[in-house]
Formats: sequence, structure tokens, C-alpha cells
Amino acid sequence: LYKYEVQKEEELFLKKLIERNRSLLSDYNEQTLTTKFIAPVLNNVKFDNEHVKDWYEYGINCKLNGWTLSGQPDFFVATGINKPRIPYFFLQEYKREVKSSGFPNYQVLTAMLAALTLNKTRIIRGGYIVGKLWTFIILEKLENGDYEYFISEGFDCLTYKHLKQIYINLQAVKFLYCK
Repeated sequence: LYKYEVQKEEELFLKKLIERNRSLLSDYNEQTLTTKFIAPVLNNVKFDNEHVKDWYEYGINCKLNGWTLSGQPDFFVATGINKPRIPYFFLQEYKREVKSSGFPNYQVLTAMLAALTLNKTRIIRGGYIVGKLWTFIILEKLENGDYEYFISEGFDCLTYKHLKQIYINLQAVKFLYCK
């Protein structure tokens, strides 16, 4: 279990972010949602080091059981210098809350499944965002070859308690993969 204590300056950052975006976030299109809210959170976590960094809009694909799985996650953490190599964590589909289209949960699961296959690992983590709700997922390949996934409840990023937990979850990802 990873324990992260949010520092005072991080607390102020998160509270100001909520205040600046509270009234319009549900109306933001994907680009505005990404630029004004999601990117500041991800940049404040600082996922990169000399071996692992954050990647945006890079494709991932593999063959699995005769099927081609492919996707273009909005964000992921992976090894690599000029292009991503081994992905560890995904965030998908920064869909706006109003009139959202697509199925971000399936899209992120496809990318996660491709990463499990390419990495030859058993567990991978990810999540997706629809408007103000952030949802986290753990995908596990079982010993018998089946897959099982766990989905968190949605975290409302406009509620400080929830945004703080989102931030702690992202810090846990950093701790796990960006050492």
C-alpha cells in the first residue's frame, strides 16, 4: 500500500484548479478539458525521469488470439526516449461530460490489454475521464489465461476530497513506475 501526503503547495494548487474550472468544466470540449484541467494535474505529478516519461497520443497495437488490438491513448506512462517502448499506465478519452460519444472504458481496456500482451506481464493499471469523473482500472491476466478487471467508483474532480485522491492515485503510479 502506497501512502502519499499531499503537501501544502499541492493542496493550494488543487483547490485553485477546482475554483478556476468549476463553473465551465462540464461544458469544455476535449481539448479545453485537457489543456485547462487534466494537463496541469498530470504535469504537477511529474511522471518523467531518465527511463520513464509521459506520452501523449501515441499508438499501441498487438495481435492477440488472431485479432489486432490497436488504440491511441490520450496519455500513458512508458519507457522510451524518442518513442514509447514499455507502457505501464494509461489515461484515455478525455470526453466532455455533455453529449459524450465513444466508449472510453473499452478504449482504455483495449490499450491496457495490448500493453499486457506486449509487456508479457500480468497486471496493468489505467483509467478514463469523462467530464469531471475520473475512473481507475486494474486489468489482470489470470493464470488460466482469462482476464479480470476492477473498476473504481468515479472520482468527481470538482470535489477537493476526490481530486486529492486522484492526485494521490497518480502519485502512486509515479512511485510504482518512475523510480
